[in-house]
Amino acid sequence: MHYYFDESGNWEEIENEKNVLVIAGVLVKDRQILENLNNDIEKFKKDKNLNELHMTDIKDFSIKDGLYQILDKYIQEQQMKVLGYVLKPK
Repeated sequence: MHYYFDESGNWEEIENEKNVLVIAGVLVKDRQILENLNNDIEKFKKDKNLNELHMTDIKDFSIKDGLYQILDKYIQEQQMKVLGYVLKPK
């Protein structure tokens, strides 16, 4: 089992944050699936001429959508599970 955990938003001054805060985790059960996912993402980065992926820095929606399509493929094929939690600071 392999997992990745990430968060977004300003957690230091949560009472002043205007955007939603997101916590998300991804679970991949098998190393081969993880390698396939990594290969798909690396190919995507190369095709789009990106050094790294940081969603808040990507302004082009077509790039974000392309990445979402890759992730969705793994979710739909039940090779990956995602759990996300959204917090509204207020």
